[in-house]
Amino acid sequence: MDPLFLLWGKTAQNRDGQPVPPADANLFHPLIFHMIDTAEMARAIWRHSLGSALRARWAEACGGEPYEREGR
Repeated sequence: MDPLFLLWGKTAQNRDGQPVPPADANLFHPLIFHMIDTAEMARAIWRHSLGSALRARWAEACGGEPYEREGR
């Protein structure tokens, strides 16, 4: 396994709620996959749940224009 996949974004927890080290590939979600999942959820919310006024506010707060953020 490439060491890049050992960077984890989510992991299983023990009974005390503490993360379990990613020694077993079935107990963690690699960071790159977590980042992709998060980006896709943000895009879906942006496109399908936020109204144009709220998208415009977010775009302005991030230093851009709404049209620069919508389709990308």
